[in-house]
Amino acid sequence: MITLNTNLGSMIVQSNLTFSTNALNTAIERMTTGFKINHAKDNAANYSISTSLASKLSSYSVAQDNVAMAWIC
Repeated sequence: MITLNTNLGSMIVQSNLTFSTNALNTAIERMTTGFKINHAKDNAANYSISTSLASKLSSYSVAQDNVAMAWIC
């Protein structure tokens, strides 16, 4: 006969530790980057708007550089 012993208390503690570690990692990531939304999983709609605006801003910057280069020549 095979008997499996499980330590239910240990399993609960491990689950809570995993949850706490994930929450801590998210908080540290937000703190170090300075952004509230770092991934689409944080807020998909706002992430999409943010990336769209960032793309537009970078394209405007390139256009500004191109005009500046044309002005010099």
